[in-house]
Amino acid sequence: MAKGKQKFFSLGSVMVLLYIMVVAFIPLAVRLRKINFQAPIETWPWFPSGVVYDFFAQFRLEVLLGLTSCIVLVALLKYYYDHDQGAIKKSYLDYPTGIFALFLAVSALASPFIDMAFWGFYERGEGAAAYFCYLLLFMVAANFIHDDRDKKVIFFAMLAAGVLQALVAAGQYLGYDFLQTGFAKRILFPAEYLPLLEEGAELRARTIAKAYGFTYNPNYLGGYMAMLFPMALVLFLYSRSLMQAAAAFAVVAILGVGVVAASSTGSFLALGLAFLFFFILTVKDLRLYYKKLVALLLIAVCLGIGANSAVTEIVQRQVNKIVSNYAQLVGAGENEAAAYDLTEQFPEVREKESLSIEIKRYPLDSFASGRGYIWRKSVETVFRNNLFLGSGLDTLLYNFPLWAADRDVSRFHVGWLVDKPHNTYLQVGLGVGLLGLLVYLYMLGLHFINYVRVYRRRGVKNNIDAIMLAVFTGWLAYLFQGLSNDSVLSNAPVFWVVFGLSVNYVQNLSRQNGSFLDLGSNDNLKIGKKRKEKNITKKKK
Repeated sequence: MAKGKQKFFSLGSVMVLLYIMVVAFIPLAVRLRKINFQAPIETWPWFPSGVVYDFFAQFRLEVLLGLTSCIVLVALLKYYYDHDQGAIKKSYLDYPTGIFALFLAVSALASPFIDMAFWGFYERGEGAAAYFCYLLLFMVAANFIHDDRDKKVIFFAMLAAGVLQALVAAGQYLGYDFLQTGFAKRILFPAEYLPLLEEGAELRARTIAKAYGFTYNPNYLGGYMAMLFPMALVLFLYSRSLMQAAAAFAVVAILGVGVVAASSTGSFLALGLAFLFFFILTVKDLRLYYKKLVALLLIAVCLGIGANSAVTEIVQRQVNKIVSNYAQLVGAGENEAAAYDLTEQFPEVREKESLSIEIKRYPLDSFASGRGYIWRKSVETVFRNNLFLGSGLDTLLYNFPLWAADRDVSRFHVGWLVDKPHNTYLQVGLGVGLLGLLVYLYMLGLHFINYVRVYRRRGVKNNIDAIMLAVFTGWLAYLFQGLSNDSVLSNAPVFWVVFGLSVNYVQNLSRQNGSFLDLGSNDNLKIGKKRKEKNITKKKK
């Protein structure tokens, strides 16, 4: 018996270590990779076949595949040793996850760009293979990581990685990019590519005069920070000792700098919505943490007053963008018509004939920096082509209506390429199909309902309850930022891990009480039946 326990303990420790690497290493994993890209459409001049170099996706995908494989192997061993003891029990999202995986597999196999649908486009790498890894990470966390101590270790490792990324982002914003230093390049460039370094090669990143951390794009950094910042803040509000409060405050401050450095409007809005729901959910606890909240707000105001003018400008710019987008949304009028002569942009057609079209100008097409048009055409594509099956993840570049005649070419040039929908849910709908998207939304909604029910019944009684409330708030913020950002390899693995940990927490508490919404579990029905029998017995007595 002791031998079995020792095996279980060692396997559990290995699993936790692997999950620490997922949440702490993958977000920071940047390394040069050489890719032999085979273009699915050879006639395209924009992305021809050939050798390309990638820093931010391919290596992460390799690490994700390797760590997920190890985690699945350890999970199978744990199941082999412990299933007889009843330690392994299915979660309320196992069946929906399996159905979503089925839609994912069929959509990838049916895609006309099957290789890209499985492995993703270079510099993105989020095809079906990455999503299968996400689902496996989620399932193992939801079904195997029951110990509260293990959840805490993974949680704090996640925050530690976030702090490191925020510090790098702060340096980038101030003009010091650690990733562009000679020391960092010696690490990020494999030995066989050092000649490229000697030729002055640099990391390709969409900085746009903002910080990007290790994520390639400021918006992706903003989404990552939007997920972690609420976790640290909730931990600070529910800290029970001066030392805990001081440590949590330091993390809040550093992650807050990361949020500002990214300067992403979507992340600011996501944080606002997540905190709004948090305060509504925890209104009964306000008397417990209001002093810390007031103190934090006063410190933020003082720092804002004495802050660098550039920081103040960032906040003001984000407020202006939010107000402008709101004004566009409210003041949208009727569609206007306009005529454009395409020969101005395509002189070669002049020899044949003048090509003039009349298009409708949709007021919301320019909403959210042009995302309005992308969202509109993406929704149309989902309902026109992807009701049952998607076109394959990461294949939007070859499926988006790039030559649509109803675009405002004064703003969106004909032939302007769209490789991502700037919306996680549209990304799933386009790649996996509308039915797959509905299953995904069902998974999110079911967990949301179950967690809220557990919280209302239990509240925050101990440290693990506070941590899981922090995780749930960060989970919500990630979902909100997904309205304007795509899922990416630098952020998504962390989300799916915390999703699994949160489901496991809810599942364990729900089994103790037998009162939560589980449409696929007989265990809950049995527990509920036993409780009713006990109540009937009490009434008879």
